[in-house]
Amino acid sequence: VHGYGINQAIKEACQGCCEPTEAMVYSTMKELQDGGYVDCRMEEAQGRQRRVCWLTNSGEEAFRAAAHVWQRMIPTVEDCVKQALTKGK
Repeated sequence: VHGYGINQAIKEACQGCCEPTEAMVYSTMKELQDGGYVDCRMEEAQGRQRRVCWLTNSGEEAFRAAAHVWQRMIPTVEDCVKQALTKGK
């Protein structure tokens, strides 16, 4: 995946409520690369150079671990939101 594609995926997933800048995406990708979670290489596409990145084994493990945590947290967050919305009624 390249930076622009990541940016677009975030915008779609968040339904436009979160629009990170390209600088934010690239600095985060650099941190992930420095941490050994992603590998990147430069590729040419339509005459332009772009950085293409993918998860390493460590990155996949970290992603799965985070997904499990979020899976457990989401029901709690939903309950808190429901309580907050019903308090005012």
